[in-house]
Amino acid sequence: MTVLSKLKSVASVSLYVGDVGTDVAHTVNLYINCHYNWFALSLVILCSPQLVYAITQAIIEISKRRRHKRPQSGLEIEPASKVLTKAAYKVLILPISTVNQMWNGDRKIKCWEVFFEAYPQLVFQLFLLFRFGFGLDYWSMVIKVVSLVFSVASVIFG
Repeated sequence: MTVLSKLKSVASVSLYVGDVGTDVAHTVNLYINCHYNWFALSLVILCSPQLVYAITQAIIEISKRRRHKRPQSGLEIEPASKVLTKAAYKVLILPISTVNQMWNGDRKIKCWEVFFEAYPQLVFQLFLLFRFGFGLDYWSMVIKVVSLVFSVASVIFG
């Protein structure tokens, strides 16, 4: 691995962590300022890449098992609780595996984050900015500006 590729990996991981971190701060700020409906929508947007990825992985795993394992008597289906447990585990471990895969140069996982989180979060933040402005306090304004900068950078360089 060359120095340039290491720097690119560090920049990619830093951008991902900064984008998600500022989006979490923005979401918490919505809750603190009593915008509960906007908070809920922001939380859904923030969690959507993990949910979509986990559901996709669960479907892929089920289809693999069906292809490789022929039922001998009747229809054999894995219990829903087992499938849901695996999906929940993938949702919880995804941020860690995302950083690890990005560090190793996997662009596919970054596309999930950009398509399902960065674009919607950027549009949502711009909508809230036009609707409510920058806010009355200093930290609210700083959080909105930094979050927008990271979201735009994540969309452009993602």
